[in-house]
Amino acid sequence: MTDLAWSPDGATLASGSADGSIHLWDPTTGTNQLVYHNHTQAVSRIRWSPDGTTIASGDRGGQIHLWLPRPPAGIFRYSTVNGGIIRDLAWSPDGTTIASCEGGNLVLLWKAANGAPLLAYGEHTARVETVAWSPSGPLLASGGNDGTVQLWDRTTGSVRSILQSPHLSTFLSVAWSPDGTRVAAGGRPASQVPIWTSEGREQAVYPGHSGPVVRVAWSPDGKLLLSASADTSVRIWKTL
Repeated sequence: MTDLAWSPDGATLASGSADGSIHLWDPTTGTNQLVYHNHTQAVSRIRWSPDGTTIASGDRGGQIHLWLPRPPAGIFRYSTVNGGIIRDLAWSPDGTTIASCEGGNLVLLWKAANGAPLLAYGEHTARVETVAWSPSGPLLASGGNDGTVQLWDRTTGSVRSILQSPHLSTFLSVAWSPDGTRVAAGGRPASQVPIWTSEGREQAVYPGHSGPVVRVAWSPDGKLLLSASADTSVRIWKTL
């Protein structure tokens, strides 16, 4: 299993596989509802649209597919610039745009309706690993191997803030708080979880893991932060 993603209403769970297939499951019964098998390489990312009507999935060959979670599934597919592993995908809150990072220093924005390229953000100096939209939509956060989390404008690509932590040289996951006022991140080599305000001020650093932090996620009310680590633990933090 290469990735998991819940539908926005929590009624369906999507799981990706190294054989290129994606299975949709009923979590209450364990029933397999649909199998999407149009990827030719291992699935790397699965992301539901905000309204739950469409799924975006990426693979290790640089292909992004958009498809319906019901038969007939396929809508269209498109290839990224470098053809590298799709390391992350993110839908804009209004569902009109998809952000992707795929092995290089670029974050690409695509028009969800037809896959037309909209913007290539290239301010990172090394491979980008993660991308997330602000809840209100105008800003994105991206992080990677250059040791920065960058907040930038979706329309112009202009940088608003560059965030850094003295203990992290690579960022593997970024997440906006539900109200859009804070950004949390995880990475390596250190095991801390930093939180910044959207203006770029470091607000808190949570220690405790003994390995790199590979995923961070906020609770819906923004009071809790979850972090998952290569040390095989998941920690829940009460935020300030």
